[in-house]
Amino acid sequence: MNVTERNRCCICNSEKLINEITISNFPILMGTTSASAADDLYYDQSWVVCQSCGCLQLSKLIPLEILYSVQHSAGTEGQIWHNHHQQFAEFILEDSPSDICEIGAAHGELSRIILNRKPNTEYSIIEPSPIDIPEQVKVIVGYAEDHLKEISDHSNIVHSHVLEHLYNPTNFLSKIAESMAVNSIMYISFPNIERLIATRGTNSLNFEHSYFLHQDQIASVLKSLGLNILRQKKYIEHSYFLKVGKIKNLPLNEKIEILNISHSIKPFREMWNELNSFVESTNHGLRSKKVPTYVFGAHVFSQSLISLGLEIGLIEGILDNAKAKQGQRLYGTNLTVSNPSIIQGKNAVRVILKASHYQEEIRNQLLGLNPLVEIIE
Repeated sequence: MNVTERNRCCICNSEKLINEITISNFPILMGTTSASAADDLYYDQSWVVCQSCGCLQLSKLIPLEILYSVQHSAGTEGQIWHNHHQQFAEFILEDSPSDICEIGAAHGELSRIILNRKPNTEYSIIEPSPIDIPEQVKVIVGYAEDHLKEISDHSNIVHSHVLEHLYNPTNFLSKIAESMAVNSIMYISFPNIERLIATRGTNSLNFEHSYFLHQDQIASVLKSLGLNILRQKKYIEHSYFLKVGKIKNLPLNEKIEILNISHSIKPFREMWNELNSFVESTNHGLRSKKVPTYVFGAHVFSQSLISLGLEIGLIEGILDNAKAKQGQRLYGTNLTVSNPSIIQGKNAVRVILKASHYQEEIRNQLLGLNPLVEIIE
């Protein structure tokens, strides 16, 4: 596997990157697979910090064709995600757009909601791996950077939880801004990485989320590209919604002044230290009392705990609500994924739960399935 070296900061383009923390030998895919465990690939997460703007980012990047070779149902399960899609659709529909070009739609949920509410919307999607897209949507298979004319032809551009997946977000936004017509609008939803880290969520930064996407830094980048924030909304502590308008064409290579976010490094390091302590205490509890035990989440949450040394020999399997994952193996482990209903009717059962924003939602689900379940969190 040939990884790409990130030699310049993905936000400010500085070459002043210094090593910060390494998470060794981590599974490169954060989902499930039906392939043999012998085919699983691992790589070190080597995090560096930019001395110029303080952005924490991976120094070695997994090839995209490998990283996204399997869809992992992100954003399709649970009430929090359902409400996110509904509220972001409402945020967009406040302006009643006549046409939309959505970048990176994946499962097509946003287009489905918008077209149900406003069926006459001319809707296009640019997506490398489209799944279950509504029939009335024009689908372009590929990446937005290769279809910039489609951007130019629309007055409303939309992307939801795409920015955090980009290896060069500033370059991406620059190309999109340059292609947008003056007075056109872009609607953006992106995760609140700061709060993900604060809630000890390893879905914050990983091989897919390869840099610390900070709301203030992105606001500076947008402004430098001639994109003004016209309206914004915070969706609980999960996401930010932005409406930005292109006010003018700017000269190329205009200098970007970026807020320094070096304060974000300490919470990231603390997150991994605390998770390491959690794994040590959990292992002690598992060894001292033998009870059927599962880990919730066929995703990076569980992979992180296992990477830190959670004793999988003491684990029965993984629980996840995504039907597409059930019956498959969590990548990087030999553990099979089951429907959470498997805990019903058991007098003694434990579930290890570390799910960041989704903790309360999942905890309530588990207790609803079995009031006797012991939740380790």
